[in-house]
Amino acid sequence: MWLRLTKETGAIVAVNMDNVTDFTREGSATNLRTVSPSGDKFHIVRVSEDVDDIMRLIEAEQQPR
Repeated sequence: MWLRLTKETGAIVAVNMDNVTDFTREGSATNLRTVSPSGDKFHIVRVSEDVDDIMRLIEAEQQPR
């Protein structure tokens, strides 16, 4: 599932949550740790939404339409 989130800069970023292994709040941003295409490294995406906001977005996407 793809979520539209906001980078710290205010730019919108589309994140493929199927590739996110975990996310944690660090200061004023949430770090989304994703598996890289090569599979041997992690890539961090920093967004302004907090963990609870991201969980609500995920739950809303999973609701039947």
